[in-house]
Amino acid sequence: MPICSVARVEWGRRPRREYSRRPSTAPILRRTWSLAASVSIEEPLVTIEYNSQGQPYLSVQSQDNDTIIEDVIINRGNCETDEYEYKFAWGTYTYISQSAYDGLDNEEKGRWTAIYPKKLPYGEKFGVGSSCNANSIIEVELVVNGGGRLTYNFK
Repeated sequence: MPICSVARVEWGRRPRREYSRRPSTAPILRRTWSLAASVSIEEPLVTIEYNSQGQPYLSVQSQDNDTIIEDVIINRGNCETDEYEYKFAWGTYTYISQSAYDGLDNEEKGRWTAIYPKKLPYGEKFGVGSSCNANSIIEVELVVNGGGRLTYNFK
C-alpha cells in the first residue's frame, strides 16, 4: 500500500466542452509515494488530451524510469478502457476493450495482445482510450509497480 504525501498542486485550464487539439488540463495532484518494498518513485502525471480527430483520451506520463502501469481504472470501473491492441502491418495500432475482446472467437483473440503491464521510461506518454466522454471523467486510478494504487480526481 503506497504512502502518499502531497508535494504540490498544479492548476490548469478547465476542460473545454467542444473538441480541441490542445490538451485540457484539470487540476492535477502530484505526490511522491513509496511502496512497501521501500522503492520510492515519482508519481506519473495524468491529464485528459485530444487526438487529431478531436477524440479525448487519458494521457499518462512517466516521471521516473521504473514506472510500470498494470491497470487504469476510470470512474471506479464504470468506464471501459482499452485493454488489447492490434498492430497492422503498416505500423499503426487499433485498440479494443475487455468486453469487445470477450466477444471475439479464439482465432481472432490470437491476433490481439494485452496492453498491460506497460513499462514507461522517464518522460514517455501512454494514451488510454475510454468509453466515457472527457467531461464525465471524475476519478482515475492507476495500478502501478506491483499493486500500488494512485487515485487522481478531476472534479
